[in-house]
Amino acid sequence: MASLCALFLLSYNVFAQTNANSITYFEDFNSQGYPTNLPVGSYWTFHNEIYPNQVSWTDFMPGDGYAYLTVDADISNDLDWIHPFQTLEFGGVAQNHRLEVRMKGAVVDGGLVGFLFTYNQEGEIFNEVDIEVVARDSAVPWHETLPFNGGWTDARYNTWGNANENTNQPFTGTMKPVVNQLNEKISLIDDEFHIYTIDWREDKIDFFIDGVLQETITTSIAKGVSEVIIGFRQLPWAGAFNWGGTHTMVIDYLKIEPLESITFATNDKYTMVENTTLSMDVLANDSSNTSIVAFDALSAQGFPVSNTASLLSYTPATGFIGQDSFTYTLEDANGGQATATVFITVEAYVAPLGAVDDAITVGVNSANTPIDVTANDAYGPNGVHPSHPLTLPGGKLVTASANGGDIAVVDGKVNYTPKAGFAGIDTFVYTITDGNGYADQGLVTITVGGAVAAVAVNDAFDVVVDTATALDVLANDTTNTTIVSFDVTSAQGFVVSGTVSNVTYTPTGGYLGEDSFSYTIQDTNGNQSTATVTLTVKAAVVSAGVLNAVDDAITVGINSANTPIDVVANDNYGVNGPNATHPLTLPGGKLVTASVHGGDIAVVNGKVNYTPKTGFTGVDSFEYTLTDSKGFADKAIVSITVGGAVAAVAVNDAFDVEVDTATPLNVLANDTANSTIVSYDVTSAQGFSVSGTSSLLTYTPTGGYVGQDSFNYTIEDANGNQSTATVTLTVKAAVVSSGVLSAVNDAVTVGINSTNTPIDVVANDNFGVNGPNATHPLTLTNGKIFHASNNGGDISVVNGKVNYTPKAGFAGIDTFTYTLTDSKGFAAQGIVTVTVGGNVSGVATNDAFDVILNTATNLDVLANDTGTGLYIISYDANSLQGFSVTGNSSSLTYTPTGGFLGTDSFSYTIADANGDETTAIVTLTIKEAVVASGPLNAVNDAITVQPGNSNTIIDVLANDSFGANGPNATHALTLTNGKIFHASVKGGDIAIVNGKVTYTPKNGFTGIDSFDYTITDAKGFADTGYVTVTVGEAQSKTAIKDNFEARNDATEFGLKENSFSTYPNPSKGYLKTTLFSTHTTQATVLLMDVTGKVVYSSTMTLQKGMNAFEMTVSLAPGIVLMKVISSEVNFGTQKIVVQ
Repeated sequence: MASLCALFLLSYNVFAQTNANSITYFEDFNSQGYPTNLPVGSYWTFHNEIYPNQVSWTDFMPGDGYAYLTVDADISNDLDWIHPFQTLEFGGVAQNHRLEVRMKGAVVDGGLVGFLFTYNQEGEIFNEVDIEVVARDSAVPWHETLPFNGGWTDARYNTWGNANENTNQPFTGTMKPVVNQLNEKISLIDDEFHIYTIDWREDKIDFFIDGVLQETITTSIAKGVSEVIIGFRQLPWAGAFNWGGTHTMVIDYLKIEPLESITFATNDKYTMVENTTLSMDVLANDSSNTSIVAFDALSAQGFPVSNTASLLSYTPATGFIGQDSFTYTLEDANGGQATATVFITVEAYVAPLGAVDDAITVGVNSANTPIDVTANDAYGPNGVHPSHPLTLPGGKLVTASANGGDIAVVDGKVNYTPKAGFAGIDTFVYTITDGNGYADQGLVTITVGGAVAAVAVNDAFDVVVDTATALDVLANDTTNTTIVSFDVTSAQGFVVSGTVSNVTYTPTGGYLGEDSFSYTIQDTNGNQSTATVTLTVKAAVVSAGVLNAVDDAITVGINSANTPIDVVANDNYGVNGPNATHPLTLPGGKLVTASVHGGDIAVVNGKVNYTPKTGFTGVDSFEYTLTDSKGFADKAIVSITVGGAVAAVAVNDAFDVEVDTATPLNVLANDTANSTIVSYDVTSAQGFSVSGTSSLLTYTPTGGYVGQDSFNYTIEDANGNQSTATVTLTVKAAVVSSGVLSAVNDAVTVGINSTNTPIDVVANDNFGVNGPNATHPLTLTNGKIFHASNNGGDISVVNGKVNYTPKAGFAGIDTFTYTLTDSKGFAAQGIVTVTVGGNVSGVATNDAFDVILNTATNLDVLANDTGTGLYIISYDANSLQGFSVTGNSSSLTYTPTGGFLGTDSFSYTIADANGDETTAIVTLTIKEAVVASGPLNAVNDAITVQPGNSNTIIDVLANDSFGANGPNATHALTLTNGKIFHASVKGGDIAIVNGKVTYTPKNGFTGIDSFDYTITDAKGFADTGYVTVTVGEAQSKTAIKDNFEARNDATEFGLKENSFSTYPNPSKGYLKTTLFSTHTTQATVLLMDVTGKVVYSSTMTLQKGMNAFEMTVSLAPGIVLMKVISSEVNFGTQKIVVQ
């Protein structure tokens, strides 16, 4: 049987109306209904959660000189299953008052009476200082010993200090029998009036029964305006009670009168970090309206103490760690004084967890350079993690850097080996983890230096139709190289032009499609390498008005200065408009920096001022960034042609040539641009032939000569300026090279509908000195040996070749990529271009479409048909279900009507360019309109876990949407600050594992915890969601209010059937209510003031199961009662405090 208690309590309520002055109040309940003549700022209210028959003020106060509170043993009609109240409440009294209640019938045989004194609300934890009188059975000798847990005995009382109601058990307390003036144990089960008195002061509480002091409490004393609560309360922690029937408490009067204030000072304890100054509000826990009149100028350890207004400051000596103390004296307005001691613990400073970025330089082809990445890091007060203090991306100990280097954690450091032959900037990220599992990341930047042979890497660019486009083909090639030759005409016949550093491609005639050309680079040692540039010529795209930075091009003179470039003139900041602080920036977020070729660039008055490097001519470029008001950004490139007259300058050249080999020499490569060769020595110093043109010379040694040789040549610019330079040649014996790893592009022609044509893609390739990989020398995309080409053909690796089968009926250009891998795992890729030719009759393929009811829908039936010059020649004018079909030679429109849902069909016939005809069937599924899942959206989540459970998996993405862009490829789900390991608000461990979040509560924690997470789409846009975690069963009214998770089972949510819970409470007008109903019913929601007057009313339909609804109301501060009722169910009443 459920336990009941009768109670008289004073509840600390920081949200109630305040009355800072002392009050004197006497209520003898002689008047019927709501009491009158209340002190200013005070109020009465009631709870009827145990005996719902008391629903009005008259039921509680009939006007006969008494107030009545009735409870019954039936728990099925209790409105709060955790600890329901049947109470009268008076609000508006503060400390330094005497509270007195005369009542009878509260303590009954088999019942339970509580005299609960005060609530003290501190942060999010519900703490209280209580005095309770409890009873069970009659006062007999064998009930004198109170069991440790539950089984309360007759006429005893318990005091709680700092009790946490989430545990439903007292943290501290005393349990004593009630005594009389002779200190004899007595029973209160006598159906007589007794007087219960509390003297509430700032520093202590004295509790009396019939004038006899029962207990004095001196810890956790609340301050502030509170409520006196008189009545019954069920206490679930008090054990099972054998009682039954209906019981009534009779209250004779409530009396409140002020007490004389007593001045006191309370000892303080503080903890601080070494080498800092501590400022202390020592009066915070002392008597009100006092001031400091004296304090020790030096602490016990001899360190200075000073004061500013009401605060004291303490400064220990540098390096001091340990205990210290001093005293101070306060005084009130009447001259009353009190003294207290301040105890201080000075602790050593421990740097917080933090990984600091590192930078290092290593040589080309160096191996296993140890990098002490943690030397400048800190693990914080938790120390290093015992199993994984230092890890690489993905929690690994061995992986690869950004540019393919090998990295491995060895003896607390990271060993780094750059990729063979690599020179340039490489990076990797590492993670340090402390003893509690919190982590931070650092970035290591490695400069790999030294000479490396030229390597030209294949390029791919998108260009706009009929637009000359400058292509920076050197961007991904080996540094310190120049272009020495290129195809002047592309594969499609368009013009290619350029310089030693840049190539320009100009498609014409409205051509759209694929194109390509080759170019060759050379380094300073004469090493050359050739690559292919693949181009996709596309139609120009008109911006839809979103954030968009458009590339710019401009021409300036040589040695010009501060040319303003209005880069944003053709850009668009979109609907958000420009950022208020940084709408236009240069690389790295800077306002002043350098262009690619060393020019000066600076943002000035919304434009970019450009000054080329002294003497520079050619094509320069730089990148800039637009940022809108919400922080979204876009980038564009500005190309600058620096031209003008500069005198020709011929620079001496040096080349290595092979014995007995005619070798073309690009002597102009390092000379002034726009110059031509006008003369040269036709015979070298050693007597060998030199020949050439205005742009290229050829040297031909003969007779097996090996050694040094030279000749001169002269150049001239457009203005007739000439310059002469010397070419030095080293003639060497031929060296047979084993080659470097190289995959050369291939091209092949096959017939339409041909099958498994073998293509020997490696015939012109080279596996280099390492030779082919033993297990996977030749692979397709993503390491596969079966895949599809770009236009849907089948490709597979068979016996060292690639078998190719085009898609049925396909004719045109198809491509695929393959990969060579050598024995050390290094790889190179080549592209195979397949021309699929021949004529094939048109083929109409059956179609299937989903359409929305009552909606005319355009159908592209030709999309999956094959053949040349296809067009529609006929179709059914009416579908099988009788609906209209209309169209033209390229598309059809289907219009269902009358709300039809189901399947329909019709046929159509096409013809190709040769007049061949073929017919197909279109199948249609008519469906109701579907509401789109919406844009990027992270939806809040809630979950309940048990204390001590570890790594509970929370699928936070299950109710989220990444929108049209889809999830980000690298960081779709992250925690605070982009991390994958972090801590929750209450110190729990959270981590992202396989796209979900694992949660482990802090050891011993129960209650409400929370954390936030971020989802990011493929374009970098992000949204944040919040997860509320209830650790432990929902055991208190507070926990229920703060944790909502929609379910169809009332017990999972902590609700009884046909009951509701509303939060936040206190509220500023916004209310969210969860309600569990056993019926689908039309209900009325009422808000009433404490007199019963309705101040808000609304009707709604409640569904069977869990319901949730929200409202925002404008109400004066105070107390309101929410009641939900229908013709079938009374869902009960909840008290709400309005701020």
